[in-house]
Amino acid sequence: MAGVEPERGDVIGISDLGGPVESRNIHWHDIERMIGILVSKISPDYDNILVITRGGMVPACLISERTEIRNILCAAIVFYQGQSPSLPARCSFSSRATTR
Repeated sequence: MAGVEPERGDVIGISDLGGPVESRNIHWHDIERMIGILVSKISPDYDNILVITRGGMVPACLISERTEIRNILCAAIVFYQGQSPSLPARCSFSSRATTR
């Protein structure tokens, strides 16, 4: 079922920006298909993958396996609650994360 789009779900809340948040039901084959599309658009010149935690680790692993990019850098993003509109926390990267 290569052309199947994820099913739309119910509205499960309101985002910090005031819009509806929808749930979507996706299956493993949907993830594999979307990763395949993404990988076909990635230049072979990259040495690293920068991944955002909270949902990005599994896709990063699949991309890494398909592209043989072995360096995966992780960034944890924290959103402050009660501030206008969910400003991300300051990010810092380890000085050990270098490219060759």
